[in-house]
Amino acid sequence: MISMTNVNGRIGYTDIGVHITPLWVIKWIEEHYGKIDLDPATDEENWLDIPNYYTKKEDGLKQTWFGRVFVNPPYGKELKEWVGKCYEEIKNTNEIFLLIPSRTDTRYWHDFIMNHADIIYFIRGRIKFRPSKKTAPFSSSLIYFSTQEDNTKIKSLKKKKNHTHTKSINDKIRARIKKENDYKSLEAFS
Repeated sequence: MISMTNVNGRIGYTDIGVHITPLWVIKWIEEHYGKIDLDPATDEENWLDIPNYYTKKEDGLKQTWFGRVFVNPPYGKELKEWVGKCYEEIKNTNEIFLLIPSRTDTRYWHDFIMNHADIIYFIRGRIKFRPSKKTAPFSSSLIYFSTQEDNTKIKSLKKKKNHTHTKSINDKIRARIKKENDYKSLEAFS
């Protein structure tokens, strides 16, 4: 799960708003790789109902990860720390999926992703993080780290048109928005 909040419209631990990883990303991972065991960068709401998770309070950067991990970290200055943590934690996990902006010009991209990721999925189009009505102002990539692969592959990932959101997730979103009075209208979730 990933609850994001950042000036760039990314998920993480800030208090500037609610930005949630679209369910189609999680469904795609689970359809192709299996259930996710841990989300080390979420909030108390655990929007995506991943069985194990760390919030800002537990600080996923300071924890040991395990199993199949999905990370949609804060996209601010600390992003490079999260990318480095993925590289460090692969020895403790089966697989790590990292959803981040496609910033291929950064040092962390070349140091940790290009040299160590098993697969880089460039996502076609721009992601619409819920509850925003607009897409993110950047392209995104889903980075796959594994102990089983041995060389980087680059692929394209496209959203299926028929993915739908579950009622329970939308109910959680509505409750949180109402609670925080972030939005005057919930029509976007209908």
